Amino acid sequence: PIQVDASLGVAAIDSLRGGARGSLLGFRCEDEAGAMRITCAVVPHFEEQAEGAPGRVLDVRFQVPTTATVLTCATSKISVQSVRWPAVRYTAVNEAPELVAKRRVDAAVWVMRELE
Repeated sequence: PIQVDASLGVAAIDSLRGGARGSLLGFRCEDEAGAMRITCAVVPHFEEQAEGAPGRVLDVRFQVPTTATVLTCATSKISVQSVRWPAVRYTAVNEAPELVAKRRVDAAVWVMRELE
């Protein structure tokens, strides 16, 4: 769906349709309007492409939104990796252990500021 930077890594993830066939997840990084923007693309398994399954494009959001304003693509190391055994991730929005969402995770994106 978009051109990705394979040097950031490509992760195998579950099928977009929930089947056993894998899809691929890749990223690209751009500095726009004073903020880092990381966009990911999911490409469905070739058999699903033949069946008309579309790819997906998603923006990566940081837990603290201002993080994108202090990082740049040139000064950051970005890596996407497959999670070997899919995990369930719980998300909370405040100090109380309130469950906001339960999602299955099969890839991780690491964004690290490189030291000068």
